[in-house]
Formats: sequence, C-alpha cells, structure tokens
Amino acid sequence: MAPSTRNIGDLAMSTSCLHCFVGASASSSSALVHETPTEVESDVHRIVGASWRDVRNIDIAPSGTEREAAIALLQSSIEPASTTTLHPLLPQFQTPNFSPLIASAHDTIAQTGALPKGIDLSRYEEPTAPTTASIKAWRDSLRAAYASHEYLSQRSQNLQLLRTYGKDAWLIGNEAVEAEMKALEKEVEEARREFEQVEEERRQRQEGVKGEIEGLEETWRLGLGRAIEVEVAGEMLRREVLAERRRQAAGR
Repeated sequence: MAPSTRNIGDLAMSTSCLHCFVGASASSSSALVHETPTEVESDVHRIVGASWRDVRNIDIAPSGTEREAAIALLQSSIEPASTTTLHPLLPQFQTPNFSPLIASAHDTIAQTGALPKGIDLSRYEEPTAPTTASIKAWRDSLRAAYASHEYLSQRSQNLQLLRTYGKDAWLIGNEAVEAEMKALEKEVEEARREFEQVEEERRQRQEGVKGEIEGLEETWRLGLGRAIEVEVAGEMLRREVLAERRRQAAGR
C-alpha cells in the first residue's frame, strides 16, 4: 500500500473516532465546557502519534487492529510448504559421511553417554615377556610384538610424511576455505547493496509524498478544530434554550 493511501485511511479513521469522542463529550456538559485548547491539541497529537521505527519519515504508527490485520495478511500469503521445505536457492543439506572410527566413537557416546578417553597409550608400550615356559604363550607374545613393531613402523612413516607434506596440504586447505569465505563475503556485500538501494528508494518515495501528507494532516486538524467549535457552540445554544425555557416556566 502506498504511503499516501495508508495515511488517508488513518486520518479518516482517526477523524471518525474523534467525532465519536466529541459526541460523547457533548452529552456531558462539564467535560465539554471545561476542555481547553491545549487539551484539544494534546488529544490531536495523541491521535496522530509517533512515526514508525522502520518507516519513520512520514507514516504514523498503526493501531493494534491494523497491525493484527497486517500480520494476518502476511500469514495468509505464506505457503504452508514453506515452513517445512527449504528455499530452492538454499544449498541442500549434505549427509555427513563419517569414517568407521568416528562412527564407532559416536555409537560409544550414544550408548555410554561418556566421551572416549582418547588415544590408547597401551599400544605404544613394549610387550611383556610371558612368565611361563609355554610355547603357545611365547608364540602369542612374539606375534603381538611383530604386530606392535609393524604398527609403530607405519606410524613413524606416517609422521615423517606428515612432517614433509603436511604443511603444504594444510596451506592448500586454508586457501580453499579462504576462497569460499571471500565468495560468501561478496554475496553478503551484494545483498547489503541491494538492501541500501531498496531503503533509498523507499525514502525517496516517502519524501515525494511528504507535502501531500502534511497538507492532508493540516486539513484534518483544521476540520477537527472546526467540528469541535461547532459542537461547543451547539452545546452552549442548547443550554441557552434550556435556560430560557426555565425562565418562561418560572414566569407562569
């Protein structure tokens, strides 16, 4: 709705409400006779009200009924599917593909509710020799020593590779993340420029109809003052008529 149309409706509604207020006050002579111009001006300013925070240039604050009607209109225009379906421009959510080790840790946390203790240091300890002379026990201990040696050898090789190529891989990963961050910052900057452009267009439109709105407001105030003067004059004339009737009735 254009600002001029909205303000005309608000002025008409406020005028109608104030006429009802004046009519109700006419029935009470004391409230009408003792009302001063300052109080009338205060009522006018109270009805006109302060400006909107978002459109604070010209538009006056809406009433509670108008605000509820606007919210209901917005809610009726929203498609029900939009509350459960993402916007087509939003990227689809990618299902995480965890490694078996991470998945196992998640299962452990879900079952026990406690976090894993971390790296098991027992695999780095030297295997102990069996205390018996059993051939099977020695074979098992030798097999465990071979496995531990192979694991530690592979671990040392991996650490050496990490020391040699890890820095470059880390820098390449950081570069990819930085490029993605710059792309997102560019999108944010474009959205900010669009917002500022829309805000400037809104302000220019409001400034363009500012004279019309101020003229309508001044006309409304003059009409309101004249209506109150007519009501006051009518009430005074009614009192004079009643007083004259009382004198005529007393003279009889």
